[in-house]
Amino acid sequence: MVNNSFFLKKMLDAKAGHKLTIGFIGGSITQGTGASAHDKCYAYRIYKWWKDNYPETEFVYVNAGIGGTDSKFGVARVDDDLLNMNPDVAIIEFAVNDVDNPDCIETAEGLIRKILKKRKDVAVLILCNLIYDTGATMQGEYFKLAEYYKLPCISIKDTVYADIQMGRIKQSDVTADNIHPLDFGHELIAAKVIEFLESQKISSLSGDVIYTDVLPKPFTRNLYENVTRLCNVNSGPKCQGFVADMEPQSDIRDCFKKGWYGQRVGDSIEFSEVTRGFVVQYRRTVAGPAPKVKVIVDGRSICVLDGKYDQDWGDKLEIMTVAEYDNLGEHTISFVVDEADKGAVPFYLVSVIVMK
Repeated sequence: MVNNSFFLKKMLDAKAGHKLTIGFIGGSITQGTGASAHDKCYAYRIYKWWKDNYPETEFVYVNAGIGGTDSKFGVARVDDDLLNMNPDVAIIEFAVNDVDNPDCIETAEGLIRKILKKRKDVAVLILCNLIYDTGATMQGEYFKLAEYYKLPCISIKDTVYADIQMGRIKQSDVTADNIHPLDFGHELIAAKVIEFLESQKISSLSGDVIYTDVLPKPFTRNLYENVTRLCNVNSGPKCQGFVADMEPQSDIRDCFKKGWYGQRVGDSIEFSEVTRGFVVQYRRTVAGPAPKVKVIVDGRSICVLDGKYDQDWGDKLEIMTVAEYDNLGEHTISFVVDEADKGAVPFYLVSVIVMK
């Protein structure tokens, strides 16, 4: 059974004139890719619904969507990008980008738990988009978590996509690239969320009982609820050849900042942490040849990271889990430039994410 009491409370707060923050976290669809202007994207349309329905109330809009990112990065950045704004409403949208995330159910649960622990009355909704030519989506995993945490979960596959399959809507009107919605697609997605909000607004007028559930024990191993993202502004690794990138970050979507550069064979950087595991973020570049870097955990070689990206759409923010442990313990992770052609673009280590 879904516990909608948190949304009912937000409706009552809005009616009473209490300032509310409406927040979103997700990938490129949340960011607004495909829309002709930002006020045409689904997130802004939902925010505008709140403004239009409660015109005397002040609302703050927080869009923490970053293209090409999944919930593994989302759980690591949610504190800085969303929770520091203390959202009253938080909409999560990673079901498309999590298709390539083998740890989806764990990273998504960590994200959900972080948001629910921020404040007792936050209203959380899960929005599941899909890849239109294949129907691929991780909504099944999100449905499990939504049911367990009694959260509303809206499926675009079971609604908009179903209408496309039935011939009621042309797919070409919804998306041009089978992933990112056009203006009409964003409108349809927003409409499905707004249908839910409208139902809650009606319920709030009828005086339904407001209640709060205790956060249940984790559904999974819960390795990601307490992750910390180490960048050059909050950590002091041992560097031999690696250099901190001190160029200011323009906004949250300026991802290749606050990290470290390594270029020559033998350049190294080492972190020692009490942790349950390590996740690595690094840049794969289209700009030319790039170094290959060996990852060493507790003295054992784990894998090699290739800084070269053989695509043409732009540099990729790669994220990879390299070690997991059953219990907290002190561990060391090192990165050593193993191969580097003359004139290669420097290897860029964006961050090391540690599980606490």
